[in-house]
Amino acid sequence: MSRFITGARLVFPLADVVAAAEHAAASPAHRMVDGDISPSPALWWVSDDGTYLMSNGIPADGAKADDDPRRKVHAEGWGPGTDTWELLGGDDICEPYPLCEEGSAEDGDTFLGTLRSALAEGNTDLVWEISAAGWWETRVTATRRRTGRTGRARG
Repeated sequence: MSRFITGARLVFPLADVVAAAEHAAASPAHRMVDGDISPSPALWWVSDDGTYLMSNGIPADGAKADDDPRRKVHAEGWGPGTDTWELLGGDDICEPYPLCEEGSAEDGDTFLGTLRSALAEGNTDLVWEISAAGWWETRVTATRRRTGRTGRARG
């Protein structure tokens, strides 16, 4: 069995997450990952070179998707060059989180609607908590920034 940091908390700057989500929602086409049935706007939670949330949107103008800085948001303390082996037990992941499905948020709203509302309410961070059971069980909340927090999980 893979080992990972149980109860890890990943902290993402909410304004940047909303920008990535808006990028996906505005894009005319979308990439898919294994298990997707049809292309639709999503944020992907990726762990390979660091861990980050990423728009799956493909730009219309022929520009390279990776050239848009709004497209990818690293978790604080888990940027490029950091090894996420300890965080996720050596697994590289790409987990899609649909943005526009009604009822995908706890309050019945879309994930995109919930992100927009959280930002409008003055929240500054998106906190991704990984369950002790594994990376596939997460809890996402929005919070206001507190000083002295690094965002890097320690086990």
